[in-house]
Order: sequence, then structure tokens, then C-alpha cells
Amino acid sequence: MGVVSERVWPKLRRLGIECDGNIALIFGLACPALIGLVGLGIDSAAFYNQQTRMQSVADAAALAIANEMHLLAEEPGPLTAAGEARTEALLAEVGIADRPRETDVRLNIDAATAQVEISMQAKAFLPVDVWGDNPIVVTATAMSYG
Repeated sequence: MGVVSERVWPKLRRLGIECDGNIALIFGLACPALIGLVGLGIDSAAFYNQQTRMQSVADAAALAIANEMHLLAEEPGPLTAAGEARTEALLAEVGIADRPRETDVRLNIDAATAQVEISMQAKAFLPVDVWGDNPIVVTATAMSYG
């Protein structure tokens, strides 16, 4: 035990006194955390951008459906199908139609409202293990007058 401590203590004292290589060591230890924070920032911005695009598509589709609702109030089936097709076309127009998604168009003829709900998996920079399997869900409701 005495031989080991005689060899170790001077090296430990020298490690505490000398500062050569401290910057490289600190950078090496901090680099994974910095890369993770940058990845979280990139993903947060991408999620917000995707949510904004999806919300504008849902708003436009709901308005288009509500605009036509009084013409096709007798038979809502074709209007629902046209609303889903309009939603798909708008998603392709904004450039996010390549991702798996679910679109739900609901009509309430009595209240003269059209509701469009889009649920889509977010495209992430970081692996799915970080964010989980949380889809982005947006809803828009429009009312038909006249």
C-alpha cells in the first residue's frame, strides 16, 4: 500500500496543479451535451414548422368544406370524400404529404359545421427513443352560414 500511494499522490497533486489539456478535456465532456441541445433545438423548430403547416391545411380544408356544405347538405358522403381529397391535395402542396398520417373529416349538418382533424408523425432529427411516438394533431372547425 505504501508503494502505490507514493506513486499515486504526486501524480494527483500534479494533475491538480497543471492546466495543460484542460480545455480539450472540458470540450470533450461537454460536446455530447451540446450536440444533444442543438438536436433538440432543431427538432423543436421542425415540429413547430410542421404543426403550423398542418394547421393551415386543416383551416383551409375546413373552410372549403363549410363553403360547399349548404349545396350538398342532403347527402354528406360526397362532401366528406371531397374534403379528404382536398386535405390530401393541400398536404402535398405544402410539402408534407410523404409522412404517414390520418385525416378525419366530420360534418354536423344540423349545426352547419365542418371539422377537419389531421394526425401526423413528426419527422425528427433525433431518434424516436428521445421523443417517443407522439404524433402532431391539429383540428380546425368551420361554420357554414347562409
